[in-house]
Amino acid sequence: MLNTLLASVLISAAIPQQTDTVITVQPGTRLDVDAFQGEVVVQTWARNEMRIVAHHSSRTRMGISQSSSVVRLRPRSARGVANVDVEVTVPVGTDVDIKGTYVGADLAGELGEVRVETVHGELTVAGATGFVHLYSVQGDLELRDVVGDVNAYSTNGSIRMSAVTGSVRADATNGVIILTDIRSSQVEATTVNGAVRFDGMIEDGGRYKLSTHSGDVIVAVPENINAAISVSTFSGSFDAGFPITLTETWSQGRQFSFTVGNGSARIDLESFSGDIALRRR
Repeated sequence: MLNTLLASVLISAAIPQQTDTVITVQPGTRLDVDAFQGEVVVQTWARNEMRIVAHHSSRTRMGISQSSSVVRLRPRSARGVANVDVEVTVPVGTDVDIKGTYVGADLAGELGEVRVETVHGELTVAGATGFVHLYSVQGDLELRDVVGDVNAYSTNGSIRMSAVTGSVRADATNGVIILTDIRSSQVEATTVNGAVRFDGMIEDGGRYKLSTHSGDVIVAVPENINAAISVSTFSGSFDAGFPITLTETWSQGRQFSFTVGNGSARIDLESFSGDIALRRR
């Protein structure tokens, strides 16, 4: 009888639970999530309300607190490790701040400013209209359809951006960086082990720096650009893909520069042990 009762208690404690609540918020209210482990999904709707749906065990409590300017989500577990998957629907334009250790995030919709930091987790942002900051030690980062400045950092993971309008900074250690359909006057993409690929507009007066230690740098640029371009590679090759005239050369031809158009923008391409290629879009 005692064993049966004990088994019943253990089974009951492990039964999945769900928190589902809707709260009214003032315009401009920020969403702040601090979780230890789980997936966070955020989407938008045209209401002055937040709907919070959390999936967790009966040992975990989904703490929700609200002030005039912020809604905070703080999962808490009786065992000290909170494992919660949460889906939040927020008003259009909401700023979002997410922190965690083993947390992945998928954010979509017309969000405002976005900040997400995790140790282990993949992060995806689609449709934000403000500053975006993403950081993951172990995880890939993906951004698309963003109108705003972007900072993205990953130690062991790739960084991929598409259809971004705003200044871009991408920094990886072990991972490729792929930037597609970028509309920006300020781009810096740096990785240690991995390729760097850029396909975007080159604006007059813009600054573009693409570099890697071990990997190729491949750049696709539109016709009729105006840029002063410098190239540096220790053991790789360079292929322009279209006629150029070198204006300066150093170190036995492995560092050189040339100008396309009136040279208004500046493009710096560097790879220690990889090839560098420049192509028309």
